[in-house]
Parts: sequence; structure tokens; C-alpha cells
Amino acid sequence: GSNSFTTTAVTDTVTISGSTGTDLYFINLTGGAVPLAVDALRVLATATGFILYRGIAGTSGLTYNWLRLKP
Repeated sequence: GSNSFTTTAVTDTVTISGSTGTDLYFINLTGGAVPLAVDALRVLATATGFILYRGIAGTSGLTYNWLRLKP
């Protein structure tokens, strides 16, 4: 799938039907914007999908593709 951060938000939540907290996610930044050091990402798998975290004041509207793997 694909998604993007709303402006410079520090979290982005993606809801995925059938997901579990043990699913694995691969994130690939996309788009023409040059990521900043604060855009370093951290993923938290949840029972409803995942939450993607980044630092404060990151690239506005940063876009990404994601891939879910079931263990």
C-alpha cells in the first residue's frame, strides 16, 4: 500500500484488515521530497495495522509505500 504523513505530523496510522501485532512491515520512502535526518522512521505493528513514527518538524507530506508480511 501507500500513504503519507499529514504535513509535518510525527505519526501516521494505517488500518489494515486482518493485521496482528506480530506482522512485519517494510517501509520505502517515495516522492520527490528530500527526507531530512528527523524523518528517520520507526514502525509499531498493532492489532489493527501499524503506526509510523518520525521526528519533530520532518518533511511536509512525506510519502511512503508499505508492505506487510505475516510471520
